[in-house]
Amino acid sequence: MSTYYYLSQLFLRLVLWALFGLRVKGRENIPRRGGVIIAANHISLADPPFIGSVCRREAHYLAKEELFRRKAFAALIRAYRAFPLKRDGVDREAIGRAIKLLRSGHALLLFPEGSRQKGGELGPGRPGVGLIATKTGVPVVPAFIQSSDHLGQAILRKRRLRITFGQPLKAKKGDYKEFARQIMERIRELKNLHEERGMSV
Repeated sequence: MSTYYYLSQLFLRLVLWALFGLRVKGRENIPRRGGVIIAANHISLADPPFIGSVCRREAHYLAKEELFRRKAFAALIRAYRAFPLKRDGVDREAIGRAIKLLRSGHALLLFPEGSRQKGGELGPGRPGVGLIATKTGVPVVPAFIQSSDHLGQAILRKRRLRITFGQPLKAKKGDYKEFARQIMERIRELKNLHEERGMSV
């Protein structure tokens, strides 16, 4: 991990803890070495930097290509290892790059739903994450983030900003669409655990 990335990660983590009372569970489930996919729900534009700030290692990101249209912002997110993804159809170039990164031992943060979801409900998992996972055979760590879409209430402690990482799933050769469904089911289990323990407020 580069010094610049590490210091930025540490700074943001401290800000999230001080301002929003960030709580993190399950970081130990992220392998320290080797290719790994971190697959999380998506409710806010803030999700990538928030989740990335608490990972135990440097992560690469797939980001929608529209975010790269402004040069200054594109330069910023590229500095944090983001690369573009075309959301219409199958972006073979982006998928190929993701597979190469994972086979080279890097971590990749993905949002299986493909776009932000509103109202607290989880959307279906798109097949791309299952395809990348089954092609590479790397473990997939499910992650659940809550309240990143209600930061004003989090500051007032009316909501809790929390990120939880679950036990890794091991991809097997086979139906990648079914594996994408399994990933979302694990994320749903983390969400249900929050609700059962009264962690939603």
